Amino acid sequence: MIAIYKVITKVLHWTNGQPFLTQKLCQLICNSSSVILANSEAEWMENLVAINVIDNWKSQDEPKHLITIRDRILNSHLQVNKLLELYRQILH
Repeated sequence: MIAIYKVITKVLHWTNGQPFLTQKLCQLICNSSSVILANSEAEWMENLVAINVIDNWKSQDEPKHLITIRDRILNSHLQVNKLLELYRQILH
């Protein structure tokens, strides 16, 4: 039970509770065939995220979520730096 709590905590660390990304990571965990060893949950989660979300993110973005965000930023009528500043303010 503690291992599940640790994994969910790591999921929320990576996603900050963003619903789509949280669901995506949970699905990746369910589909994973690798074993999560006790006290290695953080490392396991980092590898899962690196391999399935960060590395080659364009080809692994299914359904197209991150690409949609990128396109909205780049195609916005606002200047990209102003839009990113707005995102930074919202984040804080």
